[in-house]
Amino acid sequence: MKKQMSKQLILAVLGVALAGAAAAGTARIWGGDGDGVSWSDGSNWSPAGVPQEGDSVKVGAGATVLLAQSTEALTAFTMSGGSLIFSNWTTRLVADEIALNGGSITHAVCDTNATPGNISRVHIECVNLYVAASAAINVAEKGYRGALDAGKYGQGSGGSRDYGGASHGGHGGVGAIATHTGPIYGSYLAPVDPGSGGGARALTEPGGHGGGAVRIEAAGRVVLSGTINADGQAVVRNNGGGAGGSIFITCETFAATNGTLRAQGGNTRQSSGTGYGGGGGRIAVVYDLAEQALLNQVACPQINILLGGGYGASGSRYGMPGTLYLSDAGFYPPVSNILKGGVLLIEGFDQWSPNSLTVDSGRLILPPGFELNVANDLTISGVGAGLETSNATIVVGGDFVVESLQPSFLYGGVNSSLDVSGSMRVNAGEFHWHGAQDPASLLRVGADCIVTNNATLSLYASATNGTSELPGARAEIGGALIVCTNSWLMPYSHPTNGGSVFMAAKVVELKSGGGIDADAKGFGAPRWVDPPASTAKSGYGPGAGSDMTGGGHGGLGGAKSIGVRTGGATNDWERYPTYPGSGGATYGL
Repeated sequence: MKKQMSKQLILAVLGVALAGAAAAGTARIWGGDGDGVSWSDGSNWSPAGVPQEGDSVKVGAGATVLLAQSTEALTAFTMSGGSLIFSNWTTRLVADEIALNGGSITHAVCDTNATPGNISRVHIECVNLYVAASAAINVAEKGYRGALDAGKYGQGSGGSRDYGGASHGGHGGVGAIATHTGPIYGSYLAPVDPGSGGGARALTEPGGHGGGAVRIEAAGRVVLSGTINADGQAVVRNNGGGAGGSIFITCETFAATNGTLRAQGGNTRQSSGTGYGGGGGRIAVVYDLAEQALLNQVACPQINILLGGGYGASGSRYGMPGTLYLSDAGFYPPVSNILKGGVLLIEGFDQWSPNSLTVDSGRLILPPGFELNVANDLTISGVGAGLETSNATIVVGGDFVVESLQPSFLYGGVNSSLDVSGSMRVNAGEFHWHGAQDPASLLRVGADCIVTNNATLSLYASATNGTSELPGARAEIGGALIVCTNSWLMPYSHPTNGGSVFMAAKVVELKSGGGIDADAKGFGAPRWVDPPASTAKSGYGPGAGSDMTGGGHGGLGGAKSIGVRTGGATNDWERYPTYPGSGGATYGL
């Protein structure tokens, strides 16, 4: 009886041990001795056999592994070098612990937007994910293909044709023909779509591919010290850039040490040509608010996020930035106070008081009604840099400086105010400000305002309900207003509803070759289209022309024909003229 019980006990213990060994799985290392590529070829692994549930897997330098079907649930996946390529939309890498210590993960180029089976993405399911500084998940240029010839659209919902940049989270750059660029698409809360392809000008100038798609589902922590890249493809000169792709991360907590998330639109590489930049993609990081708040107190994530639209030929012709969604603003914007491009869609992020702020090489769009209070200097620098908001209050305790290639701008929007305690210098870029007649909504500079190095300072008046002697925007300069050679101050009156720009400064100095340019910036005329309609349309303003006549102001507008009808009437004050010039009539719309 005792022998029988001892035997049963031994068998029971042995059974537990065997079960534990089975649960631990096999440690498999990629050797590439089979076909040298396929994950599903057991001969590529040592010991031989396709990794099974509970196994741990290692991939090292020199390996190129094609993953065409989802893996079993592994205990661990470690990568120290080489490349792992996802193929197909439904393929997943599933493991408890994933450590990317080196090498890169990518996916195959998406061939078509017709069926999900012909597109690919990187899809990772894990408990914890670690991406080292020397590792990357790189799906740049892996989205929908660009167009192959003129007149053809790039693939994807936002594909463009000819010189147009592709769209995704932001519109691609486009010229006079808006239909050359596709619409924005996808979800900013849960982005999963690849970026669309840009337009082509010829067989020798195909459109840029869009950025690919990355989906990470982590039950625990994501630690990013490396890069996740979903940029659209840059192009040469006359073709359109690809749109940025998607990065969608869900986790309990998100940590980073100089990590980078990017889904920018593709640029054009040459300074001359007709090509337009691609629109930015979409990035969303969703985490547990309570757990993330605890982590932020210990080590706040340090992350760079790039979502700018691509810039086109001559540094302009830019695409719009893509979207960034975070569960809250607990760790972003970063403590470095340097922001790249993107439309910030962060829960509860409606005010910010950084010590200083630099917007670098990207168009940053803040929510409407935003309150930005920069204690020291505000700087806009880099190609295509800019800051945009609306109905906003912006206070700068130091200087405001634009140091950038065109187009660089700060767009406040109607009913916004910008108050700069120090000086403002617009250097080699563009500064745009939209104001309103309310004295509280204005541009105020405490010291000098200098426009130099081929720059422009554009001030836009808002509507004054037809009472055009009232200012539609105000610019008050405490020191000197200096416009240098080849630089311009451009005041724009409201085109339909009155209101000019009121400007005041202690000293106004206009250098040779520069000045104030208000040409064609008064009341407007109806838009002309070809072919015209059969009806004539009047211009705008108190001296508006009608029935094909010219607008009037200090003198009568030109008549339709001799003795038949005079043009627009004279108006305004002789000694104190404040009205913009009135618009002439247009034949048809």
